[in-house]
Amino acid sequence: MMVQNGYIPVVDLLYGCALLVCFLIGAPGNACATLYFAPRYQCHSALIYTFININDIVICLMCLPMALPYFTENRHGFLFTSGIFCDMYGILWNVTCRYSIFLVAVLSISRTYTLYFPFWQIRKKVLLGFLVGYIGVLFTQALVPYMRSERYHYYTEYVQCFSLLGDLFLPKSPEFIISYLAFIHLEIILPLFPILISCVMSIHVIRLVKVQPHEENLAARRRRATITIIIFTTLYITFNIPAILFEVLGTVEMYAEGKYGFFNFDHVHRYFRNLVAAISIGINATVNPCLYLLRMNSFRRSTRNTCRRLISRVTMTSMGSGISTPGRNRTLTTTEI
Repeated sequence: MMVQNGYIPVVDLLYGCALLVCFLIGAPGNACATLYFAPRYQCHSALIYTFININDIVICLMCLPMALPYFTENRHGFLFTSGIFCDMYGILWNVTCRYSIFLVAVLSISRTYTLYFPFWQIRKKVLLGFLVGYIGVLFTQALVPYMRSERYHYYTEYVQCFSLLGDLFLPKSPEFIISYLAFIHLEIILPLFPILISCVMSIHVIRLVKVQPHEENLAARRRRATITIIIFTTLYITFNIPAILFEVLGTVEMYAEGKYGFFNFDHVHRYFRNLVAAISIGINATVNPCLYLLRMNSFRRSTRNTCRRLISRVTMTSMGSGISTPGRNRTLTTTEI
């Protein structure tokens, strides 16, 4: 392919279009999913899905600033030229990407636990406090370099804002930096193990459990909900494992000054990095509402009703009437989500 100024115009166009699609489809799709799950928070799975959808909305919205530079000749940063915006973007991207794997782990583990202990009920306040508290932990971690006067900077080759933690670790050796970053990355790597174990255990249960004739409908709904979560988790792993491995190895390589030779940092490497560490995450956030549409009949009905009410409201507003009919929400059981 033709290379201009270190960039491949055709691939840039494809990447920009992919991110733009994530913004245009993923953001409203996850908004509809949030409207569907949020009123059903009494079910712990619905509460976790609500947090996942809100997190995915943020990721899809952040795809727009990443998409715009790909349509310019020299990847002009537009919004990234503002130091404040770059700092906010870098911190928020850092938090949302790490928070997503935590949420998937909680969803997988809770579903597997309910399969083995059907009458187990988690306290909603405890779960809510757990989910919100972890956000605070992630923001504290992301703000540490920022509070030490280490700002985020826009890098055209990666079309993202990074903080290299230079001032924070200036007096320290490369070994110390690598050890610190390895500790930070534990929150990314460790949840993968319970996620994989939960998926295997869930598959084992739904294959071996014997269903009584009078429980066929309930068992079918439970089985369908479990398969949905397994597919959801599989998609997450498929789209995010390469990004996790790339970030860990790339960070070690960067601070080891090429000592280990994982990457050569040419333009091919940079394009691959942009694909697995940014675009694939946006695609994953966009695919989730599509999975809900395919697997959940009640979500399809809710989405249709939401779209009809929105169209009706827009039509009535244009005609000078603001009358709208509120929708009805039904409390779902654990077996339906």
